Amino acid sequence: RLEVRPRVHLSDTTGRSLMVTMGAFAEDRGGGSIVTSSPGAFPESLVTRHADAGATGRMRLANGLTLAMRVAANAQTRDRRFGGKREHERASTLFGELTTTYIAGAQTLLVGVADQAERYHDAEVPRFDESRSTPAVFLQHTYAASDWFSTQLNGRCDASSSYGTV
Repeated sequence: RLEVRPRVHLSDTTGRSLMVTMGAFAEDRGGGSIVTSSPGAFPESLVTRHADAGATGRMRLANGLTLAMRVAANAQTRDRRFGGKREHERASTLFGELTTTYIAGAQTLLVGVADQAERYHDAEVPRFDESRSTPAVFLQHTYAASDWFSTQLNGRCDASSSYGTV
């Protein structure tokens, strides 16, 4: 197995920051019966390829007002062999989120939107193929009455293309 995962982080004195990471790995596995020339031979193998990337960013817009974003993506392929059968599958996910936070004294308000898209494809068994998207909106209010006591009210609405609105 070989894996690589570099990261970069940048920030400045104005409250802006950015962190980016990416990674990839390749893995080849083999196994099965020991004597492959025998009538009961059963070879097994799994070849996996994976890549992903992500980033988070933040910037101060005004006194007490901050904008933040997060994005992430991954893709993976797997080729399996079980005896004489082969399976080829692909899966991927893409996620994005944008939030605004406003702080005024003991009050903090966070408002955001997000979306996640997922895909799965199996070349040999297409009835399991799936593609879905889930956009969302959310809100959170925090009131810090003191150093040791705070209250929080939050809500979220997800609209899944597979499961409906929650």
